[in-house]
Amino acid sequence: MEQLAERLITPLQITHYLTQALEKGYDSGSIPIDYEIIEMVLSPELYTIEPKLARHGYSIPVFCERLNARRSDVRSYLRGQLSPGKTDEFNKEIHKLGIL
Repeated sequence: MEQLAERLITPLQITHYLTQALEKGYDSGSIPIDYEIIEMVLSPELYTIEPKLARHGYSIPVFCERLNARRSDVRSYLRGQLSPGKTDEFNKEIHKLGIL
């Protein structure tokens, strides 16, 4: 429980991943639920920039509007596929807006 509380932000996330961990532990017969099971159920994309922005209310359309950018550029940025110069530009704007 402590591991989930430390790594997750919203109550909905905690409930979701706790349920998944309990189900996985039950299926595998693990009592108590250990660190490995928690790691198996946590999404690797949980800590990328897109979920962070979504938790703060920034969907892709809102993000496009704030950055005055095309949707394709924003998607490329979120995937880490944007050119270095444009990425730096987006990072500066994001920090200026206080988004992250």
